[in-house]
Amino acid sequence: MIPQSRERCSAEFRSRHLSPLRHGRLAKPRLSLLQRPATRDAALALRSLSAILAEMSAATNSYRYLTRIDGVRGGNAIVEGTRIGVHDVIGLIVNGDGVDDVIRSFPDLKRSQVYECLAYYEDHRGEIDALVARQMAPAPIT
Repeated sequence: MIPQSRERCSAEFRSRHLSPLRHGRLAKPRLSLLQRPATRDAALALRSLSAILAEMSAATNSYRYLTRIDGVRGGNAIVEGTRIGVHDVIGLIVNGDGVDDVIRSFPDLKRSQVYECLAYYEDHRGEIDALVARQMAPAPIT
């Protein structure tokens, strides 16, 4: 009896663990990680997450010194830690002032913050131009 059970065990072992080609059967093709169902779903989720993050960073372009706060300056971009709007800085520059003049006008600003306002203006020219035009428009007579 013992030899029969050993024989049966070794046959099961061979069928489960040894290469199917050794026993004359065709081997099943191995699936790559992306072809396996669970891994494919995880890969697709990771791709969609990275696409969402890329869209968010492209849409919001993070600026070190600039922020938006609801209820402060109409929710427009301001220099962080101040109430100075980006459109205030750009309004001065558009009217012929230089960076040094802007720093003299707003002593709380650093040169790097003024340059970041210029970078923001390059990325959001339409928005800032509209704010500067509204700010420079004459007040209605009442």
